[in-house]
Amino acid sequence: FRRMRIDLWQEWIADDPERLREELQDLKQALREQIQELRRAIFALRPMDFDEFGFLGGLHRYILEFAGQHGWQAEVDLSRAPATLTRELEATTFRIVQEALTNAAKHAKATQITVSLSETDGGLRVIVTDNEQGFDPGERRADGQESNGYEHVGLRQMRERLAARRGQLTILSRPGAGAEGRAWL
Repeated sequence: FRRMRIDLWQEWIADDPERLREELQDLKQALREQIQELRRAIFALRPMDFDEFGFLGGLHRYILEFAGQHGWQAEVDLSRAPATLTRELEATTFRIVQEALTNAAKHAKATQITVSLSETDGGLRVIVTDNEQGFDPGERRADGQESNGYEHVGLRQMRERLAARRGQLTILSRPGAGAEGRAWL
């Protein structure tokens, strides 16, 4: 698409330089946004050094860095989390938190995020809350699919990860009131 636009812009150099200037400004802004998105994607893919900080320390650091990238205020409460988790539980927990934060970044206009882990009912409870625009979790499209913006590949993956560990996911929200994701495993 950009290559074809450049062909058109070459014609505008002489014919319509003002329009070309506007197009180049739009391109510059689009590139800025794409670079920011790429940086977010690279950050999300990089492994945390849990050996250096321990799982809870590494997770805490990851949440604060992610929040900082998005200009969010973050509150993290890991004080009631078990001191040790199995590697499988650590990996699942990290991916659940990562996807919840990514959802808030993609779909919400959040300014605050809260993440807590606690040992509850013989398992681990992960709660991620944001102050975003909210949605109706029960709303359905004409084809029967949820239309809330959260039922996409990422949320489906969260549900599958939790189901594999006999866990469950609950999403609480309403329009204008933010959202809360509760995972138990």
